[in-house]
Amino acid sequence: MNRLLQHKAETLNQLSVLCGVPIRSTKVEKARSLLHTINFYLRLPPTLDLVAIDIGIKNFSYCKITAFDVATFSPTSLPLKVSFNSWKTINLTEKYPPNGDFDKFNRYGSFDYNDLLHDKYYLSYLNYRVFQELFTPNQHHLNVVLIETQRTKSNNNKVTLPNILGNYHFENLFYAQMLRTTLESKQPLESLLLPMNSNKMTSFTINRFLDKVHINSANSKKLRLRFFIHLVNKGILQLDSSLSLPTDSRKLLAFYNSREPIKIKKLDDLFDSFLYNFNFMYNYSNSVCLHHYLQKEKDLDELVHLLNYDQLTNLHDLFTNENYSLNSSFADFHEGVSRPTFDIDRTLWELEPLVNDIE
Repeated sequence: MNRLLQHKAETLNQLSVLCGVPIRSTKVEKARSLLHTINFYLRLPPTLDLVAIDIGIKNFSYCKITAFDVATFSPTSLPLKVSFNSWKTINLTEKYPPNGDFDKFNRYGSFDYNDLLHDKYYLSYLNYRVFQELFTPNQHHLNVVLIETQRTKSNNNKVTLPNILGNYHFENLFYAQMLRTTLESKQPLESLLLPMNSNKMTSFTINRFLDKVHINSANSKKLRLRFFIHLVNKGILQLDSSLSLPTDSRKLLAFYNSREPIKIKKLDDLFDSFLYNFNFMYNYSNSVCLHHYLQKEKDLDELVHLLNYDQLTNLHDLFTNENYSLNSSFADFHEGVSRPTFDIDRTLWELEPLVNDIE
């Protein structure tokens, strides 16, 4: 705790970004949040089964992977130590139609009841089916479940509001299903359910390095898709042809071959579901690096520089090809910087005595 408080607030802010921690208002809160986060990651095994979920009733995407040696993950690794277990985009209303298996559970029959009641009942049914698909007994155990947080505003667009609220309710039902299964099952789920935010993911992965002139909502989707292709082209990410890909796997092939992601619709959620996993791997590795630097009493400003530039090395070719300029904070960037390597010590920090001493 003392080691963290010796550094400037901006250094702690940078470490918070790198470790996926909300930026708190005071230095003590920043330091406490970072130490809690380090302890969280140190409790996780070195090899993780992850699933990231991008919610949509007609476009439900998820990416289930096994990530090996996550604590030593580096974005410049060739290739990433990742095994894809399942990667899909599903139209839930087609796979589980209301006139299909749902009728067996529909106690109302043909009774002319309120449509809202039917929608809620059916939404709960879809959620149950999704949960079964993700947590089937013969599937890999999931250490971490990442779920995209859903907005509740439609920017005054009444047409999209029902869909937005449906996704929001679906998200809440998923949390309830996780808790109910954990409380009632003879073999409780040990999975950690963590919310993820699309804007924060894009900001951490790409946007924070760019000049603000390149950052806008129209550019965001294009950048994420091209970043995914960039990972494949550089051999950092290797796709297995036997993967369970989108409903029409030819779209992915066309998408990859064309190098024009803007022409292909409905695949951005699929790639986002992988990028959430990618983001989590960064945060895990960065937190372990911070733990090591604190233990060895090394310079944290140096660590911020190493972690940022290691990540930026992976992006530099993409930015150059797209004619994107870096923001002033990274104007002195040069390739060849890499994150430190070390033997991992998973000794947890004793937080409360340290916090009490400071306060």
